[in-house]
Amino acid sequence: MIIYPQINNLRIIIVPFIALLSFLGYYSISSYFSIEEYEAFFRRRKQDNCYKTFDRVVSYHNINVENKYILKQLPASKQYILKY
Repeated sequence: MIIYPQINNLRIIIVPFIALLSFLGYYSISSYFSIEEYEAFFRRRKQDNCYKTFDRVVSYHNINVENKYILKQLPASKQYILKY
């Protein structure tokens, strides 16, 4: 007697499994690329902010202040800006 395996039962399991794996692969790749775009955007923003901060510190170095109270607070302001 010859026994034939029931391939239809296996297809019921394999086809949804392959579809699920395909969907998960697509979702993971699209998520990876969107995260890369966000990271690149935030790196550019951080670099822009660093340039702006550096320009502000340079402008603080060039300030001539006559008020003694403001002159005392100027180094603290520079340190505060450089910290961030």
